[in-house]
Amino acid sequence: MARLALVVAALALAAESTALAASAAVIIKDFKYTPASVSVNVGETVTWTNMEGGVSHSATADDRSWDTGIFVSGSRSLTFARAGTFAYHCELHPTLMRGTVTAVGPTPAPTPAPTQAPTPAPTPPRTIPPTAPPAPTAEPATPAPSPTAVPSSAAPAPTDTATPSPVATSPTLAQATATPIASATVASRTGDGPAPALVLAAIAGAIALIAAAALLLRRA
Repeated sequence: MARLALVVAALALAAESTALAASAAVIIKDFKYTPASVSVNVGETVTWTNMEGGVSHSATADDRSWDTGIFVSGSRSLTFARAGTFAYHCELHPTLMRGTVTAVGPTPAPTPAPTQAPTPAPTPPRTIPPTAPPAPTAEPATPAPSPTAVPSSAAPAPTDTATPSPVATSPTLAQATATPIASATVASRTGDGPAPALVLAAIAGAIALIAAAALLLRRA
């Protein structure tokens, strides 16, 4: 009995190791998958071979997580990277052809995608504000020369120079003047009559004649 138990255990281990082979093969024939269920380790491959002879089939996961695509002959292979039991079907014959794949083992941790260093935002070029042109400097206004007053030389108004009119000597006046003087002279020489009285009378007459002449000049 002990030997029989050992043989049964050995056969079970062999069957399990066969089911968990490095890769599993599924034959498509007579509108079915043979075997309908297979098990592989995570990271191993399942291969489907279409031996239907001119009839197209596929192996498509019910959750659409994987798919061999439709093929009429040859083989299609898929590698299972995560643990779990996946039901699948033929896309063209979903009610007739169904199967399962079980992936055993821990799901390998996904390789983290390299973290891309953030691209520094480009520093905008420094905009130099335009320099305002210098304001034009106002030139100092040159004062206009004040007009120099030219002294006006006023022409002297012509002065009417009174030209003394020649005094017209009246012959009568001259004779009158000359007569007393002559008479006085004669009288003085001859010694006739009172000489001083005659001299005074002649002088008075001369003065009267001069005054009369001046009056005539003013009226002229």
